[in-house]
Amino acid sequence: AEALTDTSGAILPEIGRTEEAETDLQLFSPEGGTVSYRLLAADGEFSEPQQTEVPAGRSVTVEDEELAEVMEDAVAVVVDPPVDEGIYASLLTTDEQGRFSSSRVSPLQDDEATVPVRLR
Repeated sequence: AEALTDTSGAILPEIGRTEEAETDLQLFSPEGGTVSYRLLAADGEFSEPQQTEVPAGRSVTVEDEELAEVMEDAVAVVVDPPVDEGIYASLLTTDEQGRFSSSRVSPLQDDEATVPVRLR
């Protein structure tokens, strides 16, 4: 997995926002640090920034219920700068039958794959 950067984020799986399943944000850091993130609604509205302290060598889970309290209709999570080095994140979606899916939170765009455009 790649460490979080100022451009990291992930789409929250639609199934993970239903009564049948839920999606938790999982954070880990070998050296510890703080991560700030915002949730994004389908209409483009962002939540207020949320900060989570990640102790060295430990993981922290931001549970589905906590995310829903911030923004019930969130469709994505986006990391806010600045990002402490060495913090990793993933999304864990589970259903009532014990099935699960894990997806990583990674850079949303590759700087080398973009083309600068100048409008006049």
